[in-house]
Amino acid sequence: MGGVESTRRYRAGLRGSETQRGAEVTLADSAPLTGEASSPFERGATLGRYVVLETLGSGGMGVVLAAYDSKLDRRVALKLLHPRTSQDADGHARLLREAQALAKLSHPAVVSVYDVGAMREQVFIAMEFIDGPNLRGWVHAERRTPAQVLAVFRDAARGLIAAHDAGIVHRDFKPDNVLIGTDGRARVTDFGLAVPKHAPVPVVAASSSSSHGSMSGRLTETGMVMGTPAYMPLEQHAGRLTDERSDQFSFCVSLYEALYGVRPFTGATGAELCAAIKQQSVPPAPSGTTVPRFVHEAIVRGLAARPNDRHPSMRALLRALRPRSRRGRTWMQTSVAGLVLGTAALTVAEPSERPCSIFTGRAAALFPAERAAAVRDAFLATDLPNAAPSFEAVSRDLDAFSDRWATTAHEACLATERGEQSDHMHDLRMHCLERARAQVDATIDVLGTADDTVIARSLEMVAKQTNISVCSDTEALQRTSVLPRDADEAARAAAAFDVLDRVEVLRMAGRKDEAKTLLTEHVDALEASTYPPTAAGLAWHRGRIAGGDNRADEAIEHFERAYTLALEHGLLRIAAQAASSIAFYYSEFKVDLERADDYIRAAIALARASGSKRTESAALGNLVTLRVRASRFDEALQAAEDSLRLAQEDDAHPILIGHAMVTKAQMVARVHGPKAARVLLLEAETLIIDAVGPQHGHLVGVYNGLYDTARKLDEHQTALRYANASLHQAQAAHGTDSLDEAYALANVATALGKLGRVQEALTMLARVDETFAREYGKDHPIRSTTLNNLASLQVRLEAWPSAYALFGEARDIQAATADGPSEVLMLLDRNLAEVSILMGDLEGAAAHAESAMRAAQALYGNDHSVTGEVLTTQGRIALEQGDYAAARTALERAVSIGNDTPSEFAITEFLFARVLLESPGSTPADCARARAMARACESVFAHAAGRDDMLDEVRAWLQAHDG
Repeated sequence: MGGVESTRRYRAGLRGSETQRGAEVTLADSAPLTGEASSPFERGATLGRYVVLETLGSGGMGVVLAAYDSKLDRRVALKLLHPRTSQDADGHARLLREAQALAKLSHPAVVSVYDVGAMREQVFIAMEFIDGPNLRGWVHAERRTPAQVLAVFRDAARGLIAAHDAGIVHRDFKPDNVLIGTDGRARVTDFGLAVPKHAPVPVVAASSSSSHGSMSGRLTETGMVMGTPAYMPLEQHAGRLTDERSDQFSFCVSLYEALYGVRPFTGATGAELCAAIKQQSVPPAPSGTTVPRFVHEAIVRGLAARPNDRHPSMRALLRALRPRSRRGRTWMQTSVAGLVLGTAALTVAEPSERPCSIFTGRAAALFPAERAAAVRDAFLATDLPNAAPSFEAVSRDLDAFSDRWATTAHEACLATERGEQSDHMHDLRMHCLERARAQVDATIDVLGTADDTVIARSLEMVAKQTNISVCSDTEALQRTSVLPRDADEAARAAAAFDVLDRVEVLRMAGRKDEAKTLLTEHVDALEASTYPPTAAGLAWHRGRIAGGDNRADEAIEHFERAYTLALEHGLLRIAAQAASSIAFYYSEFKVDLERADDYIRAAIALARASGSKRTESAALGNLVTLRVRASRFDEALQAAEDSLRLAQEDDAHPILIGHAMVTKAQMVARVHGPKAARVLLLEAETLIIDAVGPQHGHLVGVYNGLYDTARKLDEHQTALRYANASLHQAQAAHGTDSLDEAYALANVATALGKLGRVQEALTMLARVDETFAREYGKDHPIRSTTLNNLASLQVRLEAWPSAYALFGEARDIQAATADGPSEVLMLLDRNLAEVSILMGDLEGAAAHAESAMRAAQALYGNDHSVTGEVLTTQGRIALEQGDYAAARTALERAVSIGNDTPSEFAITEFLFARVLLESPGSTPADCARARAMARACESVFAHAAGRDDMLDEVRAWLQAHDG
């Protein structure tokens, strides 16, 4: 929606606001204070550089204070052991363990430790201050949806993962030891029981209560191990060795309790509780629950009595709690192509053949007339509208490859005959060419069994397999190629590559299950190979298969083996591609951008050293994705420019160059706006049409980009034209009732809504939502984009409650899987703020707008037009509240930032004009400026489709205030 367009029905007035602190900081379990004062420090007292503000919690071991750090000018939580406890070796060591554990961690989901030491004979830890409730209090504060609960627990899971990566087991994870900040983010705290992995659990006298009332009903017994029995796994009850799977059990108990309101295991005593865990008497999900089945199943596995029966790690559990998606596309966000993993340029030597004239015949044998006829028949049998033109384009590309292959092989042969290169170099060049020929041969085999998916991908499959420029780079071949040692090894390698080539082509063709089956059938023979390119290739493909099944840890393990083998034997292209794959999985599955960054840098360096511009271009394409995830858009644009330049220098297929242009255009749009992006998109359109014609589905990305630029420029008729062009391409490539058609229909519906054809748009979006729900499930993030646009249409119908409900549902879905700041969440928060204004809920509007502002600043910084749009919303709220000073500050800043969308900027200017004229004490100059700005806005809205509401409002305002 980009901001609710109508402003006519604002109702002035500010609801009274109430704030509740609710900050609960827990101490390790201990009895409440009796003999000592529960608050031994008065407000204003100084403890070194810390000034006491208030007491947050207290217990038998110590007290937690809110304090001000005068040195670093920030608020902190100060945890102190009581003097008598500080003298106790166990208590002293326990607090220091917590400090040491937390000091090792630097993660958004773990409470940060700033300082540790002793003062007034008391051990202390200075920690990050979290102004919010603990997880138990948060769950009970109001009714929470499963999506909300899961989103918070996913944050907590990431905190535990960070601890486990640092070699730390928490051993007392429970809802009381997770704090929820005002930003809604969960942080794990209270690592006082944390020990290194696999350490035995000491048995101590457990206490009878906590430092606050949120833990009533827990089991406690004298002589039990440290921890909270109700959340402890059997191995911890028994004092045996613990590891990260112990924390996983505690996490699943907590999550089960938060979702269902009861704990999975109960017992009046520790013995009864252990018996329940052993019997695995987990109650089934309550009837009528909205908790997804895959979530319940994931939790139950994590509650297994035996550690080996639980998930292998917290990362594995976190993945199991995420809804599965078969595609990663979105039509609402400016999407960037996912990490381009590339294909392994694997090599095997075959005996060179002379004289040099034989190569023309070998090339012609690759795609003879009878083989071409079989592929053509398979294409036409699909009855797709683009089948015939797709075959013609593929046929041209294969014929061109044959000619290029013959010429390159002939030149390599002649260079050896003339004494310009050694026999060894001739063999290196020929085995490079023969590997390329074998890969294309496997591609043609799959083309001969074409279905609609194969046809849609056929041109790109051929384009990626027909690059042989590297076979003429003698320096790179000398550095990066390994020949078989003898004829026997060459024969075994050729047989292995027959399998691996077909596995790769099947994967590119979308036939993952066939690829997996084929690899499994031959894995024993392939594992027996000692030829480095074969071994590295096997590891690579096993990584791809595991990754396709969402087994990220296993995928990384295989890719790391491929990476190590490739580095050991100088197979730099394979090493570069493996490093890119590892970067992808660390980024997407482990949310470890730092490690992903290390691998992608290595991939780029290795690709450059390999001499393959195509591999380097692909690695730079991956860098674009990583930089976008980190909101480093300028660097993303530079990487996109470099990737495109290398693709052009490498004389890559026009489709691949066109795709690189689209990626660059997406970055240009972010950094420089839609007008600059349009130039690149039109160039990409011309390039692709000139190369393969207009009917192959490869223009969908181009037309989606052109639609988006036209929409942002308020050119809604043009936007509709490009949306329909994209729809036509999708239907030609994939038929009707497909996901591809649904994505295109969504854009058409949005364009129709902007043109006032609301009922048509509603009908179309309902069909889109039905398709997405059927294919992805109702909780998949892609549905949030459809719901957002359905809500926008409800706004145009002035159905504010319906719009708010749809925006809210979209936000819940998106928040459940978001990892940090999200463009979609930012947009939805702004839309919720705008609708809240229309409903007269200014307090709610302000909260949504503040959330949107935090995300916009994190994603775009302070000077981007998107941040300016959120400032406009904040200025609007302040104006309706009568706070003219705050409104002027926000709107003046938004005007200075600017916006490429004329109607969006006109809204900002009109609101600013209102502030200038309506503010108490406005000067004649302010009034004159305000009227001039309003008249300019009137002109903009008069020429903008779908802005009649704003035009009416501006004219009414001018009539009331002009003169």
